[in-house]
Amino acid sequence: MARYGINSRISAIAYDPVQSLLAAGTSETQFGSGEIYVFGQERVSAVFSLPRKASTSILQFCGDKLLAVAKNELYVFSLDERKLVTSYAPPGHATCVLTDPALDYAFIGLQNGWLWLLFQCAAISSFP
Repeated sequence: MARYGINSRISAIAYDPVQSLLAAGTSETQFGSGEIYVFGQERVSAVFSLPRKASTSILQFCGDKLLAVAKNELYVFSLDERKLVTSYAPPGHATCVLTDPALDYAFIGLQNGWLWLLFQCAAISSFP
C-alpha cells in the first residue's frame, strides 16, 4: 500500500460502485492521526485528515459526501470540496452506519440498541 501513499494500517474501507470510488481509512500512530484516502478512476484521489488523533472505524459513502466514524465521532467530508463539512458526536458508541446513495440520510446504530437517523448529512440534523 505504500505505493499508493498509505503509510499506516488500514482500519476501514468503503466502495461506491456508482461513482467508482474506493475509500480507505487508517489507524492513528505515534506520528499523528489516521487519514482517509479516496481513490477513483482516471487518477482521481483525495486525502482527508481527521481533526483529532483517532483511528477510522467506519466509512460510508452518501452521495457526494463521505461519512467516517472515529473515536465515537461522526465526520462528514465533502467529496466535491475536498474538506470536512461538519462533525457530530452521537449519544453513545456508534457500531454501524447505513446510508442510501439516492438520499441524504444516514442511520447510525449505537451499542445500546438505539438507532439515530441523520438527515441532510451536510447540516447534521438528527432525531432519535
